[in-house]
Amino acid sequence: MATAGLGLLIAGAGIVFFRSPADATPVRPPVEVAVPHQPEIAPEVQPPPRRAPEPVRHVKLPVITEPPGARVSVNGEERGETPLRLELEAGAAPVSVTLALNGYEPVTRQVSATDEELRLELRRAGGGKSVPGTPTAGTKRPASPGQGGGGLGIKTGR
Repeated sequence: MATAGLGLLIAGAGIVFFRSPADATPVRPPVEVAVPHQPEIAPEVQPPPRRAPEPVRHVKLPVITEPPGARVSVNGEERGETPLRLELEAGAAPVSVTLALNGYEPVTRQVSATDEELRLELRRAGGGKSVPGTPTAGTKRPASPGQGGGGLGIKTGR
């Protein structure tokens, strides 16, 4: 019996090793399950909040004449009489300021918001002095305490 069992075992092994591929159970490739394509949902991107435009910053430029009362015009537009604080937009291009007073020569200067002040001594029409006992335009006055130079004209912070 042992011999018969051993023979059966050898015969079974031979059948397994020597059988033809047609008899074999076909191996199926793995089945791919089609999943409907779902587009990727991008996270909601919020645009940056819009900032309100920054308010325009203005600078007040003192305009002073000797004698006072001169008409002040900026780029041809009348703005008042001296002494006056001329409102200029910070960072804007320089403007043309004209100072005129009856009996005196008109004066035009370029100024900007970076200037500290516009101080002028007007000359009488015909070349005379503006006010008896005061220096003529273009001369320097003695420096006041706390002021550098004390000259006439446009003072700048530069």
